[in-house]
Amino acid sequence: MPEMVATQRMKEAVAEAMNTDLSDEERALLRRHGPAAKTYPLEVVELLCTKLASRPYLYEMLSGSSVAGPPPLPSKKRNAENERRIAQIKRELEEREYAEMVKDVRRSEIAAEEVGEVQTYKSQLGEGMSIIFSKATAFAIGYYASRTVHGIDATHNAICGLVGLIVGLMVDGTLLILRSASKIRHSEDGKKLN
Repeated sequence: MPEMVATQRMKEAVAEAMNTDLSDEERALLRRHGPAAKTYPLEVVELLCTKLASRPYLYEMLSGSSVAGPPPLPSKKRNAENERRIAQIKRELEEREYAEMVKDVRRSEIAAEEVGEVQTYKSQLGEGMSIIFSKATAFAIGYYASRTVHGIDATHNAICGLVGLIVGLMVDGTLLILRSASKIRHSEDGKKLN
């Protein structure tokens, strides 16, 4: 049975009920707790409601009271070694939780790096193919221009094709230097803004 915190109304009711017609068992129950008790079992409160001449309702008797909790347990001293182990386990748990929390962020960073590498690879491959086709075109232009002007002389045509190839290399080299300088300038401007 739950214990109820004693109120002045309950204490007066216990004193009054001691003078009424009670069985020996009921009287022993009231004597055991008496009018000076700090708590009463709910069984005593219900007995008071039925034996008093005024017949109060249960909610009237419990008005202003509350359920008394069990007495607090004495605190135990903790072992220092266990405290250290608990602190270490908590740190490890926090680290795991943090790693779990940021793993998606790190995955997206890794994925972005991989995408950047693939794009760099694709752009390098594209530049390489562009250089190869442009040199082949420059050689072909030089070769066929020499053939048109000088006729069918294989050595002379090959030398003119190589001259066209060298001119194409110089044009591509100049364009590459200009593009690189432009990219460097843009990256430096971006750093200045940050």
